[in-house]
Amino acid sequence: MKKSPAPALTIGLELMELIAEQREIGFNDLMEQLGLNVTSLNRYLKALLEKGYICKSKSGKYTLGLKALLLSKNSKRDEALVFHAGTVIRDITKQYRVTTILVGYSGTKMIALDKEVFPDNVALQQVGSVRMDYAYNPWGHILLSHVTDSQQKFMLKNMDSQDIYNIHIPSEEEIAAFIEQTKSRGYADDQGRIYPQIIRIAFPIYGDGQLVAALAVGSIKGLLTEQEFKGLIEYMKEKAEELSGLVSNYYKTP
Repeated sequence: MKKSPAPALTIGLELMELIAEQREIGFNDLMEQLGLNVTSLNRYLKALLEKGYICKSKSGKYTLGLKALLLSKNSKRDEALVFHAGTVIRDITKQYRVTTILVGYSGTKMIALDKEVFPDNVALQQVGSVRMDYAYNPWGHILLSHVTDSQQKFMLKNMDSQDIYNIHIPSEEEIAAFIEQTKSRGYADDQGRIYPQIIRIAFPIYGDGQLVAALAVGSIKGLLTEQEFKGLIEYMKEKAEELSGLVSNYYKTP
């Protein structure tokens, strides 16, 4: 085998290729397939994690991170989406005292593209992280409401699990109700039924008619008055539709 002129770079690229192929892979499997010892693998993983090219899921396995995904053919689209949504995210957080997040969809993956946290409120998904825990959040309900029944079953069967002790795990009937509610209302609302004392809502963003992202917020129950909550929903609906119009050109097929 020809010796690589840059062995460290070659190993790093092989590591990322393996993660991309497997979608999600554990430390021991990486070590076995790459033929690296614990110290060497930890060194490569640390560098890639710090730069955002890979990330660690809640199950402790490794997936591609935001930077790697932005290097794909959809990078211009995601960059445009983040650019146009930035002001909206920060405006919603400031005006309504909630945490606002932009979640992008890449196939069955949900990627946190941008976020603004309001002090002393909830944190939501970490920027750059890739999740597939569809049943546990409203942006997952949005994605589930846009796929076929067979795709729903496959996604729910293979989704990330949650190991938070006080989370409510929705039953099949509850998940189906969330999906139907999302379809009928045009947005998703977990009604504070999954995480105790936390409410989260999400609105879909479309690019040339296809679902590309969700604009979502989270807040501790009781911080918003009923009137403020209604105003928030109307404002998010308006801004999600506005963002859909702004980014649609980037999703048109040549």
